[in-house]
Amino acid sequence: MKQFLYISTLFITLLSCSVPPTLEGVWVSAYEQTPRQPDRQLVTKVITIDKDSILVHSFYAGYENGEDTNKIPYQLLKDSIRTIVEEDEEIMAYSFKKDSLVLTSRDSTRTVYFRYPPRKLKLNRLSDAYRWSCDTGDGTIEFMSDSTLLYNNPIGESHKRWAFYKQTDDYLLFYMDGPYPLMVFPLSGNADNFTARTNFDGKMRYQFVKQADNPVVPDIVGKWKLQQMALTQSDFPGGDTLIHYKNNPIVEITSDSIFWGQIHYGYQWDHTKQYLLCYFIGIDSNDEGGGQDFTTFKLITSSGTDLNLERQRSYGVFTYTFSK
Repeated sequence: MKQFLYISTLFITLLSCSVPPTLEGVWVSAYEQTPRQPDRQLVTKVITIDKDSILVHSFYAGYENGEDTNKIPYQLLKDSIRTIVEEDEEIMAYSFKKDSLVLTSRDSTRTVYFRYPPRKLKLNRLSDAYRWSCDTGDGTIEFMSDSTLLYNNPIGESHKRWAFYKQTDDYLLFYMDGPYPLMVFPLSGNADNFTARTNFDGKMRYQFVKQADNPVVPDIVGKWKLQQMALTQSDFPGGDTLIHYKNNPIVEITSDSIFWGQIHYGYQWDHTKQYLLCYFIGIDSNDEGGGQDFTTFKLITSSGTDLNLERQRSYGVFTYTFSK
Protein backbone atom coordinates (compact mmCIF):
# COMPACT_ATOMS: atom_id res chain seq x y z
CA MET A 1 0.00 0.00 0.00
CA LYS A 2 2.78 2.39 0.94
CA GLN A 3 4.60 1.52 -2.29
CA PHE A 4 1.43 2.25 -4.30
CA LEU A 5 1.00 5.65 -2.63
CA TYR A 6 4.65 6.45 -3.29
CA ILE A 7 4.37 5.57 -6.99
CA SER A 8 1.13 7.55 -7.34
CA THR A 9 2.67 10.62 -5.71
CA LEU A 10 5.74 10.36 -7.96
CA PHE A 11 3.54 10.05 -11.06
CA ILE A 12 1.49 13.13 -10.14
CA THR A 13 4.69 15.06 -9.43
CA LEU A 14 6.13 14.17 -12.84
CA LEU A 15 2.92 15.27 -14.56
CA SER A 16 2.87 18.59 -12.73
CA CYS A 17 6.44 19.25 -13.90
CA SER A 18 5.44 19.18 -17.57
CA VAL A 19 4.58 22.88 -17.28
CA PRO A 20 6.58 24.68 -14.61
CA PRO A 21 3.99 26.13 -12.22
CA THR A 22 5.91 29.39 -11.96
CA LEU A 23 5.66 29.91 -15.73
CA GLU A 24 1.88 29.94 -15.70
CA GLY A 25 0.18 33.17 -14.75
CA VAL A 26 0.04 36.81 -15.89
CA TRP A 27 3.20 38.64 -16.97
CA VAL A 28 3.82 42.29 -17.91
CA SER A 29 6.54 43.28 -20.37
CA ALA A 30 9.20 45.64 -19.04
CA TYR A 31 11.49 46.20 -22.03
CA GLU A 32 13.04 44.56 -25.05
CA GLN A 33 16.51 44.52 -26.58
CA THR A 34 17.56 43.71 -30.14
CA PRO A 35 20.99 43.24 -31.73
CA ARG A 36 20.55 46.60 -33.47
CA GLN A 37 19.07 48.30 -30.37
CA PRO A 38 20.97 46.94 -27.36
CA ASP A 39 19.62 49.71 -25.13
CA ARG A 40 16.43 48.91 -23.28
CA GLN A 41 13.32 49.89 -25.26
CA LEU A 42 9.87 50.22 -23.70
CA VAL A 43 7.31 47.69 -24.93
CA THR A 44 3.90 47.22 -23.35
CA LYS A 45 2.26 43.80 -23.36
CA VAL A 46 0.37 41.68 -20.85
CA ILE A 47 0.58 37.93 -21.47
CA THR A 48 -1.38 35.22 -19.69
CA ILE A 49 0.17 31.75 -19.84
CA ASP A 50 -1.90 28.68 -19.03
CA LYS A 51 -1.33 25.00 -19.76
CA ASP A 52 -1.80 25.10 -23.51
CA SER A 53 -2.13 28.72 -24.71
CA ILE A 54 -0.73 32.21 -24.32
CA LEU A 55 -3.11 35.19 -24.33
CA VAL A 56 -1.21 38.25 -25.60
CA HIS A 57 -2.67 41.69 -24.89
CA SER A 58 -0.63 44.37 -26.72
CA PHE A 59 -0.84 48.16 -26.32
CA TYR A 60 0.26 50.74 -28.90
CA ALA A 61 0.76 54.51 -28.92
CA GLY A 62 1.19 56.97 -31.76
CA TYR A 63 -1.18 58.47 -34.29
CA GLU A 64 -3.83 55.96 -33.25
CA ASN A 65 -3.59 54.64 -29.71
CA GLY A 66 -4.92 51.15 -29.46
CA GLU A 67 -4.63 47.61 -28.23
CA ASP A 68 -5.34 44.10 -29.45
CA THR A 69 -5.58 40.61 -28.01
CA ASN A 70 -4.45 37.30 -29.53
CA LYS A 71 -4.66 33.76 -28.16
CA ILE A 72 -1.75 31.60 -29.27
CA PRO A 73 -1.41 27.83 -28.67
CA TYR A 74 2.02 26.71 -27.54
CA GLN A 75 4.08 23.66 -26.74
CA LEU A 76 6.66 23.71 -23.96
CA LEU A 77 10.00 22.19 -24.95
CA LYS A 78 13.07 21.62 -22.79
CA ASP A 79 14.27 25.22 -22.72
CA SER A 80 12.03 26.92 -25.27
CA ILE A 81 8.41 27.61 -26.21
CA ARG A 82 7.05 26.57 -29.60
CA THR A 83 4.10 28.55 -30.98
CA ILE A 84 2.26 28.35 -34.29
CA VAL A 85 0.32 31.35 -35.62
CA GLU A 86 -1.33 30.88 -39.02
CA GLU A 87 1.15 28.13 -39.97
CA ASP A 88 4.08 30.34 -38.95
CA GLU A 89 6.17 28.49 -36.38
CA GLU A 90 8.09 30.45 -33.77
CA ILE A 91 10.45 28.94 -31.22
CA MET A 92 11.45 31.23 -28.38
CA ALA A 93 14.06 30.41 -25.78
CA TYR A 94 12.94 31.20 -22.27
CA SER A 95 14.41 31.55 -18.82
CA PHE A 96 12.63 32.54 -15.66
CA LYS A 97 12.92 33.04 -11.98
CA LYS A 98 10.11 33.41 -9.48
CA ASP A 99 8.96 36.85 -10.66
CA SER A 100 10.82 37.44 -13.93
CA LEU A 101 10.59 35.86 -17.38
CA VAL A 102 12.81 36.38 -20.43
CA LEU A 103 11.72 35.33 -23.94
CA THR A 104 14.23 35.39 -26.80
CA SER A 105 12.96 35.08 -30.37
CA ARG A 106 14.86 33.56 -33.27
CA ASP A 107 16.00 37.02 -34.44
CA SER A 108 17.59 37.47 -30.97
CA THR A 109 15.00 39.98 -29.76
CA ARG A 110 15.03 39.67 -25.99
CA THR A 111 11.83 40.65 -24.11
CA VAL A 112 11.86 40.84 -20.32
CA TYR A 113 8.65 40.35 -18.31
CA PHE A 114 7.77 40.58 -14.65
CA ARG A 115 4.93 38.83 -12.87
CA TYR A 116 1.76 40.89 -12.84
CA PRO A 117 1.61 42.64 -9.46
CA PRO A 118 -1.52 41.98 -7.40
CA ARG A 119 -3.79 45.00 -7.10
CA LYS A 120 -2.90 46.82 -3.91
CA LEU A 121 -4.62 50.19 -4.40
CA LYS A 122 -7.73 51.13 -6.36
CA LEU A 123 -7.97 54.82 -7.22
CA ASN A 124 -11.14 56.68 -8.07
CA ARG A 125 -11.18 58.46 -11.41
CA LEU A 126 -8.26 60.91 -11.35
CA SER A 127 -9.15 64.55 -12.04
CA ASP A 128 -6.53 66.52 -10.12
CA ALA A 129 -3.01 67.90 -10.35
CA TYR A 130 -0.14 65.93 -8.84
CA ARG A 131 3.53 66.46 -8.20
CA TRP A 132 5.51 63.27 -8.74
CA SER A 133 9.03 62.46 -7.63
CA CYS A 134 11.50 59.58 -7.73
CA ASP A 135 15.20 59.04 -7.16
CA THR A 136 16.16 60.53 -10.54
CA GLY A 137 13.85 63.55 -10.86
CA ASP A 138 10.43 65.08 -10.41
CA GLY A 139 7.68 66.84 -12.34
CA THR A 140 3.97 67.57 -12.46
CA ILE A 141 1.02 65.87 -14.09
CA GLU A 142 -2.52 67.22 -14.36
CA PHE A 143 -5.50 65.06 -15.32
CA MET A 144 -7.69 67.28 -17.51
CA SER A 145 -10.50 64.86 -18.35
CA ASP A 146 -11.12 61.11 -18.34
CA SER A 147 -8.69 60.68 -21.25
CA THR A 148 -6.30 63.69 -21.45
CA LEU A 149 -3.50 65.01 -19.26
CA LEU A 150 -0.77 67.65 -19.18
CA TYR A 151 2.71 66.89 -17.88
CA ASN A 152 6.15 68.42 -17.61
CA ASN A 153 9.59 67.35 -16.47
CA PRO A 154 11.34 68.79 -14.56
CA ILE A 155 9.33 71.14 -12.35
CA GLY A 156 9.77 74.72 -13.49
CA GLU A 157 9.55 73.97 -17.22
CA SER A 158 7.11 76.56 -18.51
CA HIS A 159 5.79 74.43 -21.36
CA LYS A 160 3.65 71.41 -20.65
CA ARG A 161 2.99 68.62 -23.09
CA TRP A 162 -0.39 67.11 -23.83
CA ALA A 163 -1.09 63.37 -23.88
CA PHE A 164 -3.79 60.73 -23.71
CA TYR A 165 -4.18 58.38 -20.78
CA LYS A 166 -6.40 55.48 -19.81
CA GLN A 167 -7.32 54.43 -16.30
CA THR A 168 -8.48 50.97 -15.24
CA ASP A 169 -8.99 49.39 -11.83
CA ASP A 170 -5.46 47.94 -11.91
CA TYR A 171 -3.25 50.37 -13.81
CA LEU A 172 -2.84 53.66 -15.71
CA LEU A 173 -1.66 53.88 -19.31
CA PHE A 174 0.22 57.06 -20.26
CA TYR A 175 0.36 57.57 -24.05
CA MET A 176 3.32 59.96 -24.15
CA ASP A 177 6.47 59.54 -26.26
CA GLY A 178 7.31 56.54 -28.38
CA PRO A 179 5.33 53.69 -29.94
CA TYR A 180 4.17 52.18 -26.63
CA PRO A 181 2.34 53.60 -23.62
CA LEU A 182 3.85 53.57 -20.15
CA MET A 183 1.98 51.34 -17.70
CA VAL A 184 1.73 52.65 -14.11
CA PHE A 185 0.67 50.49 -11.15
CA PRO A 186 -0.50 52.26 -7.95
CA LEU A 187 0.86 50.29 -5.00
CA SER A 188 -0.03 51.98 -1.72
CA GLY A 189 -1.50 55.14 -0.21
CA ASN A 190 -4.67 56.96 -1.22
CA ALA A 191 -5.93 59.35 -3.91
CA ASP A 192 -4.13 62.31 -2.26
CA ASN A 193 -0.74 60.65 -1.82
CA PHE A 194 0.21 57.34 -3.40
CA THR A 195 3.24 55.32 -4.42
CA ALA A 196 3.45 53.65 -7.85
CA ARG A 197 5.77 51.69 -10.12
CA THR A 198 5.94 51.41 -13.92
CA ASN A 199 6.42 48.47 -16.23
CA PHE A 200 9.67 49.93 -17.66
CA ASP A 201 11.72 50.39 -14.48
CA GLY A 202 10.03 48.16 -11.96
CA LYS A 203 12.49 48.79 -9.12
CA MET A 204 11.93 52.57 -9.18
CA ARG A 205 9.18 53.94 -6.94
CA TYR A 206 7.25 57.10 -7.80
CA GLN A 207 5.49 59.28 -5.24
CA PHE A 208 2.39 61.18 -6.40
CA VAL A 209 1.17 64.03 -4.15
CA LYS A 210 -2.04 65.88 -4.96
CA GLN A 211 -1.70 69.66 -5.35
CA ALA A 212 -4.17 72.19 -3.96
CA ASP A 213 -6.51 73.89 -6.42
CA ASN A 214 -6.19 77.58 -7.19
CA PRO A 215 -9.70 79.07 -7.05
CA VAL A 216 -8.90 81.84 -9.56
CA VAL A 217 -10.42 81.13 -12.99
CA PRO A 218 -8.66 82.91 -15.88
CA ASP A 219 -10.79 85.52 -17.62
CA ILE A 220 -9.79 85.14 -21.27
CA VAL A 221 -13.11 84.99 -23.16
CA GLY A 222 -13.56 87.84 -25.63
CA LYS A 223 -11.88 89.53 -28.61
CA TRP A 224 -8.20 90.41 -28.14
CA LYS A 225 -5.79 92.51 -30.22
CA LEU A 226 -2.28 91.13 -30.56
CA GLN A 227 0.04 94.02 -29.61
CA GLN A 228 3.43 92.33 -29.76
CA MET A 229 5.22 89.00 -29.90
CA ALA A 230 8.63 88.46 -28.35
CA LEU A 231 11.01 85.55 -28.94
CA THR A 232 13.53 85.18 -26.15
CA GLN A 233 16.18 82.63 -25.14
CA SER A 234 16.72 81.87 -28.82
CA ASP A 235 19.73 79.82 -29.92
CA PHE A 236 19.55 81.26 -33.41
CA PRO A 237 22.09 83.89 -34.58
CA GLY A 238 20.78 87.36 -33.80
CA GLY A 239 19.44 86.45 -30.38
CA ASP A 240 16.11 87.78 -29.14
CA THR A 241 13.40 89.12 -31.45
CA LEU A 242 10.61 91.62 -30.71
CA ILE A 243 7.77 92.21 -33.17
CA HIS A 244 5.21 95.03 -32.78
CA TYR A 245 1.96 94.75 -34.73
CA LYS A 246 0.40 97.88 -36.29
CA ASN A 247 -2.71 96.23 -37.71
CA ASN A 248 -3.31 94.30 -34.49
CA PRO A 249 -4.52 90.83 -35.58
CA ILE A 250 -7.69 89.88 -33.75
CA VAL A 251 -7.88 86.73 -31.64
CA GLU A 252 -11.38 85.73 -30.54
CA ILE A 253 -11.78 83.32 -27.65
CA THR A 254 -15.23 81.87 -27.00
CA SER A 255 -16.29 79.46 -24.29
CA ASP A 256 -15.08 76.45 -26.29
CA SER A 257 -13.11 77.71 -29.31
CA ILE A 258 -10.31 80.01 -30.41
CA PHE A 259 -10.20 81.96 -33.69
CA TRP A 260 -6.71 83.20 -34.58
CA GLY A 261 -6.82 85.01 -37.91
CA GLN A 262 -8.17 82.64 -40.55
CA ILE A 263 -7.25 79.56 -38.53
CA HIS A 264 -9.89 78.06 -36.26
CA TYR A 265 -8.28 76.60 -33.16
CA GLY A 266 -11.24 75.09 -31.46
CA TYR A 267 -13.18 72.11 -30.25
CA GLN A 268 -11.80 72.62 -26.77
CA TRP A 269 -9.68 74.83 -24.58
CA ASP A 270 -9.36 74.61 -20.85
CA HIS A 271 -7.26 75.62 -17.88
CA THR A 272 -5.53 73.18 -15.60
CA LYS A 273 -6.25 72.50 -11.97
CA GLN A 274 -3.37 74.81 -11.15
CA TYR A 275 -4.70 77.44 -13.55
CA LEU A 276 -1.22 78.12 -14.87
CA LEU A 277 -1.66 76.87 -18.40
CA CYS A 278 -4.23 76.80 -21.14
CA TYR A 279 -4.24 74.05 -23.72
CA PHE A 280 -5.91 74.08 -27.09
CA ILE A 281 -7.13 71.17 -29.19
CA GLY A 282 -8.35 72.12 -32.61
CA ILE A 283 -8.65 71.63 -36.33
CA ASP A 284 -6.88 73.80 -38.86
CA SER A 285 -9.72 74.76 -41.20
CA ASN A 286 -7.19 75.52 -43.96
CA ASP A 287 -5.84 71.98 -43.84
CA GLU A 288 -7.78 69.77 -46.25
CA GLY A 289 -6.67 66.76 -44.27
CA GLY A 290 -8.07 68.22 -41.06
CA GLY A 291 -4.83 67.84 -39.10
CA GLN A 292 -4.94 68.25 -35.34
CA ASP A 293 -2.97 70.90 -33.47
CA PHE A 294 -2.07 70.25 -29.84
CA THR A 295 -0.54 73.22 -28.04
CA THR A 296 -0.07 74.42 -24.51
CA PHE A 297 0.42 78.00 -23.33
CA LYS A 298 1.46 79.30 -19.96
CA LEU A 299 -0.94 81.96 -18.71
CA ILE A 300 1.26 84.82 -17.45
CA THR A 301 -1.36 87.49 -16.66
CA SER A 302 -5.06 87.78 -17.35
CA SER A 303 -7.37 90.67 -16.52
CA GLY A 304 -10.36 92.27 -18.11
CA THR A 305 -8.19 94.32 -20.48
CA ASP A 306 -4.80 92.57 -20.73
CA LEU A 307 -3.73 89.06 -21.60
CA ASN A 308 -0.18 87.64 -21.73
CA LEU A 309 0.60 84.11 -22.90
CA GLU A 310 3.89 82.23 -23.13
CA ARG A 311 4.69 79.32 -25.42
CA GLN A 312 7.94 77.38 -25.18
CA ARG A 313 9.48 75.84 -28.26
CA SER A 314 12.75 73.95 -28.74
CA TYR A 315 14.45 77.08 -30.13
CA GLY A 316 13.10 79.69 -27.73
CA VAL A 317 10.19 81.10 -25.76
CA PHE A 318 7.42 83.15 -27.39
CA THR A 319 5.57 85.76 -25.31
CA TYR A 320 2.30 87.17 -26.69
CA THR A 321 0.84 90.44 -25.43
CA PHE A 322 -2.87 91.16 -26.07
CA SER A 323 -5.26 93.94 -25.14
CA LYS A 324 -8.96 94.58 -25.68
